[in-house]
This record gives sequence, C-alpha cells and structure tokens, in this order.
Amino acid sequence: MATWQLMDAAASDIANVYWLGAAAPTSTNFRLILCNAGALTKASNITAVAAAEIANANGYTDGALLTGGAIAFDAAQLRAEVTYPAVTITASGGDITYDQAVIIADAPTSDYSASRPVLLCDFGSAQTIPNGQDYAFTVQYNHGENAADVSAA
Repeated sequence: MATWQLMDAAASDIANVYWLGAAAPTSTNFRLILCNAGALTKASNITAVAAAEIANANGYTDGALLTGGAIAFDAAQLRAEVTYPAVTITASGGDITYDQAVIIADAPTSDYSASRPVLLCDFGSAQTIPNGQDYAFTVQYNHGENAADVSAA
C-alpha cells in the first residue's frame, strides 16, 4: 500500500517553526496533483511537480482543489498535523492514469509557481481510474517528533 511522505519543502517549514521561531504557514489552498513518470522524490520542487502533472483530460483538470484543508502546529506536542477533506476525481471520456500524487500548498489557481509541495504518494506502478468511475483520495498526514502524542487532540 502506498503511503504519503512529507516532502522536503514542508519539512523545512516545520523545522523553521519549531526550531527557528518562524511564523507557522497559514496555508488554506491545497491541490491534489496527479503525476506520471515516477520521477518525483521527497526533494522535488514545485517546478518538477508541475512538469510531471498529467494532462488535462478525461475529467482531470489542473489538480483537484482541496477546500477546508489546514496545517496545524502544536508546539506543546512538537507536531504538525495536515488534514484535508477527501476529494473525488471522476474519469469522464476516457481513463485517467497516474503513478504518483502530490499535495501542494498555496495553490489557489492552476498557476503553481508560488506553491510548495507538501506530500508525495508514490504508488509504484500505474494506477487507473476507469472511464465513468470515481476515485476518492483521502489524505491525512501527522508529523510528530518521537515524543509527540499523535493521537491527542
């Protein structure tokens, strides 16, 4: 089963908040980007993500906007929790094929140039949403230090 991995840009945000006293990002605009080529890694930047995105076709258009997502920082428990609503993509007019998915932050439009990659999911092989079918992506990622109680509210 594929798992979501924290990308370096988001890890840098967390480190800056906890250890350098930077203000926590107030990201509220997130997108789920489907990609092909299997070339993305945790170190990939937004330019690489945009280049790997699948073409707008068959019901997929410029990533799926995730409304209501948020990054919460809990200094007492040394954790950052990223939650997103589930997003459903429906294949229409043909199959949608991808092998990686990326969550990007600060992406209110399809212009990703000022966005940050947050999470990467590498499925390891091509995945297909068959024509006429829905697929619901549910993403929850909790990053905490070894002493963090990630089950606490």
